[in-house]
Amino acid sequence: MVKEVRKLLWLFVVVLLSSYAAAFDFVAEFDPEERSIDQNEIAEYSVTILHDFPSIEFFEIYSPEVLWDIRTKDALQVPTGEEFTTTLTIQPLNINPGLYGVPIHIKRTGTNDFKRSTLYMEVIGSPSSFTYLPAIRGSAHIVDIVDPRDDVIITVNLQNQNRRDHTTLDVKVRSSVINQDFVTTLGPLERKVERFIAKIDPRTAPQIDLLSVTVLATEGDQGFQFDLPPMEYQIRSYGQLTPTIALDESFLKTVRVITVSNQANILLEEPYAYPLNWLARVFTRTDPDARVEDGRFVWDVKLNVGHSMELRVVTNYRPLAIAIILAGLLVVFYFIFRSPLTIKKSATVISTREGGISELKVLLEIKNRANKPIHHVSIVDLVPRIAELIKDTEVGTLAPEKVTRHERKGTLVRYEVGDLMPYEERVISYRVKSSLSILGGVSLPVAVSKFKTDAGRERTTQSNKATITFLG
Repeated sequence: MVKEVRKLLWLFVVVLLSSYAAAFDFVAEFDPEERSIDQNEIAEYSVTILHDFPSIEFFEIYSPEVLWDIRTKDALQVPTGEEFTTTLTIQPLNINPGLYGVPIHIKRTGTNDFKRSTLYMEVIGSPSSFTYLPAIRGSAHIVDIVDPRDDVIITVNLQNQNRRDHTTLDVKVRSSVINQDFVTTLGPLERKVERFIAKIDPRTAPQIDLLSVTVLATEGDQGFQFDLPPMEYQIRSYGQLTPTIALDESFLKTVRVITVSNQANILLEEPYAYPLNWLARVFTRTDPDARVEDGRFVWDVKLNVGHSMELRVVTNYRPLAIAIILAGLLVVFYFIFRSPLTIKKSATVISTREGGISELKVLLEIKNRANKPIHHVSIVDLVPRIAELIKDTEVGTLAPEKVTRHERKGTLVRYEVGDLMPYEERVISYRVKSSLSILGGVSLPVAVSKFKTDAGRERTTQSNKATITFLG
């Protein structure tokens, strides 16, 4: 009769679960709900699981408390829509006699879908005849955000659940980036807070990690493992480009070797700038080539963790110095080798005819610009063939020494100036007239001078061309 009622109840549950297709679920039943055992015995229960998921599901049964060793006779592989029954065994670990409620979790493997149940157990026996097995509870703590450059402090709270004295407990700290072991002790019924220091590689990439702490105790050749609730924490990013600059200075040249390193824990992709004044930038080249922004050389740098890049900045004033020296030498050579005698030739219109030039006055301004006298200065000027020299000499001006007419070139006029003292000036003037009216203007040829320097060296110099524009 009981079996019939039980089957009807399970059938009702299956129909209820199937009434809403999207709400898949499972149920678990234990029989009996209470057992009475001695301290060295194992309690047995029957567990039945039923679900309406579309395929075979796997389940696991455990207790959130470490006082109980829980096992199932068979693997919990449950077909859909069918009852699955097996034996559940619970062994108490180091507890005193009494009535206990054992919390049970039934979880669908690989999901967060689980159900809770409580089984009651009466433990009978004498504590004096009982050997305590390890029974440890605890929790671990780590800061939410960890800087990998710093030491990591892990706080572990431990509680001994019985009167056993643990002189050696192995504490294993594990995560994706932490793998360290520590040793501690725990007296009878003692509560203790331990702080362990772990180290992380400073170049560890930013990530979210899960810290697991396990406490291991031994009883003879048997080991007991107690896993503390895991803690989630985050490894933060940090850092920027780190430059080091090496200087190599020589005469008017400076070589800067800038080594830019990524000492961070992430890929760095950012500009690096090095300031230089405008004059230095003119005489500076970079390798690799940089752009100029706001008075600074700027490179776009992309570096992986632990990598570096070399930038060369070479400032070289030697070409400027060479140019200045050459310019100075040219100036020196110019003053050394320039002619001490200068002749400036100009002309003005005196009279016109029929809208053109008919008569000109020509001036030759002669100057000794040296600080030494020059000797035997003679001037030869050429009057173009279209013009004729007027031989009347003005009062106070030097008369020509010789006038020679050339059929093709024109008239050569020669003046003997004689000696010129330092910085002395002379002016020679003469007039020319044209038989034809000169329209538009005329260009007069250069005058040529011969002389001797104070050292007796014979030299020549010439004047500019005198150009006259006449628009009538």
